Amino acid sequence: MIWTFVCSALVYGLAVDLCCLFFRQWEPLACTGAGAMAALPVLLRLYTRKTDKKNPPFRIGKKEAGFLILSGIAACLTVNTLIKISRISAVFPGFSMKSGDFYGPSLKLQVWAMGVVIPAAEEVIFRGLGFRGMREKMGFFASALWSSALFACWHGNVVQGIYGFCMGFVFSWAMERDDTIFAPILMHMVANLVSVALTALGVCGRN
Repeated sequence: MIWTFVCSALVYGLAVDLCCLFFRQWEPLACTGAGAMAALPVLLRLYTRKTDKKNPPFRIGKKEAGFLILSGIAACLTVNTLIKISRISAVFPGFSMKSGDFYGPSLKLQVWAMGVVIPAAEEVIFRGLGFRGMREKMGFFASALWSSALFACWHGNVVQGIYGFCMGFVFSWAMERDDTIFAPILMHMVANLVSVALTALGVCGRN
């Protein structure tokens, strides 16, 4: 389980690094999105090999999808609001320094990269392989805690790490509830698209 998780993270990281190496003229977000898209088929292959064939990994009802969408919106707004109120970004300005890499490119690039391919790749790694693998050995809380902590570290700065840790618990809950990787992928996509939309509209700043 540990090897599969580490291998998946390495595949993603290598794909992104290669895109940055060969396409240096691209913006960082474009390289990350391209790397995620390139790595996704391999990640999905790793995930489906670990999935019971009797439980299709990409099947969910319309009502449940609607519930997940609303839950993703609520979770995103709640966690972002709490971070804003705490003013922790003033103490740890790491994300503010990097926010231009995320919200500076064109809106189309943000939607494609942050709203589609990056969430899909990250959820296969952290919920499909990380949380699901841990869940076979331990309880929900411990599995969600460890996978969310790893997800927080993945973000590389304190503000995003706190956001990632909190949202990681929500995504783990979605995985536990529906037992399909599509649930956390959908929630993650929705949460990121809400952040992109609010920033584009000027409703919230760039932390």
